[in-house]
Amino acid sequence: MPPHTRGQRRSGSTTASPASWASSWTAPSRSAHATLRPSRCAGEGAVSDGREIAEFAYACLGEKGKQRAMTDELDAKHQSDLYETLQGPDRKVFVSNTAAGAGRPLTDPQVHADDRGFSTYLRERLLVRVLPEGQKCVCGADASNEHVHTCTRLQQNPRTTRHDMINMTFANGLRLCGFQCGMEPRLTEASRRRPDILIVGLDTYAITDVTVTYAGRVTAYVSEESMEEADPLRAARDRLTQKTTKVPSLGPGQRAGL
Repeated sequence: MPPHTRGQRRSGSTTASPASWASSWTAPSRSAHATLRPSRCAGEGAVSDGREIAEFAYACLGEKGKQRAMTDELDAKHQSDLYETLQGPDRKVFVSNTAAGAGRPLTDPQVHADDRGFSTYLRERLLVRVLPEGQKCVCGADASNEHVHTCTRLQQNPRTTRHDMINMTFANGLRLCGFQCGMEPRLTEASRRRPDILIVGLDTYAITDVTVTYAGRVTAYVSEESMEEADPLRAARDRLTQKTTKVPSLGPGQRAGL
């Protein structure tokens, strides 16, 4: 257990730390209930009332492709309605949840997560507060999900922690594929730039730089945009643009982007 976490337990402090994220379950909010509304994978889409289902099925009878089209339309309406009830970072997190693969940790058996990590992920996805109401960050601000993901005052900087975990996982995967990997190598003796991973194969090499962002960070969203205009990968694209200038001396053939 990190020293600052042990100190909090001894003193009874309510200061937030990454280790305490799965502390207690809070009742799902209205947005969480709406997020759980059945989707296309449930058959008749986001229709739950028996009469509605019957009317829905009758309307689609004998017309090829109409059920899928109506399901898509109904899903889009429910998403848009929920989007209108959200504000600020919650809007961008909700939009990012619609990106391809965003729900994979909930369904893919190859993704191994312990109970605490799974619980935290599920709360985040449902836009439910992870830490108890009233809990404060070390900087004194309210320890909301958005704040804990972006605060730079935490002893274990959340962004750095996530970056290092992804970096190590990616490097280990490359090693299993037979590549040699160097972590944060110097490009030259005089250079201070350190790409995250140097990948060496039989007759080629490449570097990759891991970047971690948060969909709800303040600079990533435009509050006026509609659900249809929102980009689920806006924050990731923004960080990628910043990272592509980090090592300008290498050509695109020598740079592997992540």
